[in-house]
Amino acid sequence: MPGMSPPTECPTWLVKWAALTLQYIDLEKELLPAALMEKPLDGIRYDMSFARATAAGVGATRIQNLVITLDKIKYVLRQPAQCQAPFLRPLTDPEVVAHLWNGPHGVLKRMVAATSSAVGSKSAKSSSRGKGSGGEVNGGSGTISKVLAALRKDLAKTPSSAAEARNGLERVSTELRSLGAAHVAAADCLLLYARTRHWCAPEKYMPFVSEPVVLEPLAAKDAAATAAATASVKKLAATFKGNVENVMKKRYQPHFTWGQMVSWFKQTIYDPSASLSADRRGCMSLPDPESAYADHKGEYAKKERRVLLAQLARAPDKMWPTAWIWSFRNPGKVYGSPFIDDAIATSRNEAPTLAALLKEMQSMSS
Repeated sequence: MPGMSPPTECPTWLVKWAALTLQYIDLEKELLPAALMEKPLDGIRYDMSFARATAAGVGATRIQNLVITLDKIKYVLRQPAQCQAPFLRPLTDPEVVAHLWNGPHGVLKRMVAATSSAVGSKSAKSSSRGKGSGGEVNGGSGTISKVLAALRKDLAKTPSSAAEARNGLERVSTELRSLGAAHVAAADCLLLYARTRHWCAPEKYMPFVSEPVVLEPLAAKDAAATAAATASVKKLAATFKGNVENVMKKRYQPHFTWGQMVSWFKQTIYDPSASLSADRRGCMSLPDPESAYADHKGEYAKKERRVLLAQLARAPDKMWPTAWIWSFRNPGKVYGSPFIDDAIATSRNEAPTLAALLKEMQSMSS
């Protein structure tokens, strides 16, 4: 009812998410008929009545899946001493500085180490033939040495704010880009970190194991039927090495709530958190700085960069292919990207910034 407070087991953030999801379901139901009539789908041609009926069926299925998802999440929240906060929390300003600069998994700290390693591993080969297969990694040994020396001094100084750390990363990105094609991937990587405004980390949800589902033989009319039902249960136990109780339990991982809310529209996944790492690649989890120097053949500057920028312009929410040079170990488990920023800006009726960033990157020499 309007004005009523949500039940204690259904926190406000979950109510808000459910309301936004219902808003999406309503919008899909409104727009789907015209989309179905636009062109045949799987060889089926739709008229308006058929399209509307199909849209209604899709909407009903969506609502059913949403209800099931809410039930699953409420089950997690009911566990003793379970976290009740949203599954992601925003980072504080000092945490953002540590993440971008010189924290345990600081982006700049890792990039300086990666650049030093790349220059060191290529120096012997580069000195004999001038250029490596991916361009001049040394970019002039004197120049790169001076840049690295300056960066190491920068690392010793902690920025006073997240804004200062972002500006520092952007300056380093410009310096690395000036060293040649072999450093373009590193420059692009740092620029994406520098232009990200919102960073978050997972809340600490507790994993747990559910109580086992108990299988009871159905009531039988005679002794023969009872014996058959009992044998069926024993056969199931034998199939699972005698421990049917363990099979009937479910293990809930810490990120189950996050994964379930991402995959709310389908209920066939045993552990929805298992696919989160793939879903986050690039669009929510930016690349590991070290992977910027995994391009031993120079393909990034020659071809891959152009493909990357095209994908970001067309579908920034799409995961980055595994065939690209980038890795996404993300040891700090910190998430954010200019693409998430753009979605947040849109939700707040603010001016988006992604298009301008991509245009800027396209204008930069690779």
